[in-house]
Amino acid sequence: MNLHQLSTIRAGRPLIGVRDSAHPAARVLVVEQHAATAEMEQLVLAAAGYDALHVSTATQALTTIGSWKPDLVLMDLILPDLSGPEFCLRLRATSSVPILIVSTETDPDLVGLAIDAGASGYLPKPFRTVELLDRIHTGLGF
Repeated sequence: MNLHQLSTIRAGRPLIGVRDSAHPAARVLVVEQHAATAEMEQLVLAAAGYDALHVSTATQALTTIGSWKPDLVLMDLILPDLSGPEFCLRLRATSSVPILIVSTETDPDLVGLAIDAGASGYLPKPFRTVELLDRIHTGLGF
């Protein structure tokens, strides 16, 4: 069960569509060390009406989450400073924000460790855009 709730301002609005000042877009933090991949994910998210922010490391993500308050974290399992499961454990210690893993890593043990550590789901790369948006939509509880 996902206990994370969108802020009361963002919760009542459909995620895909036109933004307005009364209903800001849901926030998605992209944690990805490869700049080109992060840029592609951000473009897809922005086109779908999400507010996306990119960081390259788990340490940056943990710092950013406290101030930016994302509604979902989209992360690669392979990060330069912490393992994916370790990042999930540290994040879960302070937040219930949904975590969606998007990774080329297919080792079922590593993916399983991240899920056990608090990740909400896993989508292997490469993915279709519609799959990514469906998983994010589901992760946000819509």
